[in-house]
Amino acid sequence: MLAGVSIVIITLLVNLIFNQPKVLATSYAEAGFCSSPSLSQTEKARAAFLNFHNDFRRSIALGLLHFAKTPDKKNTLGPAKNMYEVNWDCDLEQKAQDEISSCALPLESNLTENTLRLRYIKSDEEEVLRDVMWAWMSAPLRYGVGIAPNLFHYRIEALANIANWRNRKIGCSYKSCGFDQQEMLIACVYDAE
Repeated sequence: MLAGVSIVIITLLVNLIFNQPKVLATSYAEAGFCSSPSLSQTEKARAAFLNFHNDFRRSIALGLLHFAKTPDKKNTLGPAKNMYEVNWDCDLEQKAQDEISSCALPLESNLTENTLRLRYIKSDEEEVLRDVMWAWMSAPLRYGVGIAPNLFHYRIEALANIANWRNRKIGCSYKSCGFDQQEMLIACVYDAE
């Protein structure tokens, strides 16, 4: 009987924590993103990009994202009241696709974007995309920021783009490059509303 009561209490606590109306980053990707024939990636890839961003933003909104170097509360991102979900934008996806179409990372761009080149040996598209997106977060989460807030620093640029509460739209694309097609270029372009 006591075990049953514990399960009910735990279930209620989980529902209270994760079903808070204050947290606005809750949406997951739905099928049928973009129908343009000029866009080359799969719906599965779009869902992976969108879900990663919204899951990451949700963790910040709930105050659950800690820097690995110092797990105390001083180095927690969040909680955040104005952390909204990002929605997929097919025009931004086209811009991201254009940015990496030559298999070269853009040296200078006027877009708010995250880009990365990664060599990989895995064949599962979702697994590769997930690894790439976490690679954007590895430096700031592993080492902490260590600089004053609201200042640009290259180590936190990718994190800042993902966590920026003003960014409401996203479009990402990837391309396999290199002589053996084992090099992936990824670009995500952001737009604030």
